[in-house]
Amino acid sequence: MHKHEKYATMKRVKNVTKNKTIFIRILLAILLVLWMLFIYLLSADNGAESEIKSTAAAGWTVMLTDWLDTFFHFRDPELVKFIFHASIRKVAHLFEYAVLSCLWLCFLRTFTQKKHLLMIPPVLLSVLYAAFDEFH
Repeated sequence: MHKHEKYATMKRVKNVTKNKTIFIRILLAILLVLWMLFIYLLSADNGAESEIKSTAAAGWTVMLTDWLDTFFHFRDPELVKFIFHASIRKVAHLFEYAVLSCLWLCFLRTFTQKKHLLMIPPVLLSVLYAAFDEFH
């Protein structure tokens, strides 16, 4: 293989890698926008509508706390249900923004491989989005 053939092969490999990176970057950008839209749409409801939806989605928590009450005999079963339900909602929020941070991390990683530069920006961007989400 001549020197110029080897250079052409290396250039083709580099172009394929660059095209793959661009494709992954675009795909991650689309996933980021879709996930942020999903979060936005979930939080667009007022408090009462949100409570109805989350109660319907987590209806199993009522059955679980009723079942636990048969063994532990809670002094205030309604308070236990409220705490349990509120905890489930908080964990769901944590999950939403953890996924958002992971998507940001993957997206930013297509620009640099320096790991020390990648730890804070995804979390910061997710926190900023969460703050924006609270205002709408």
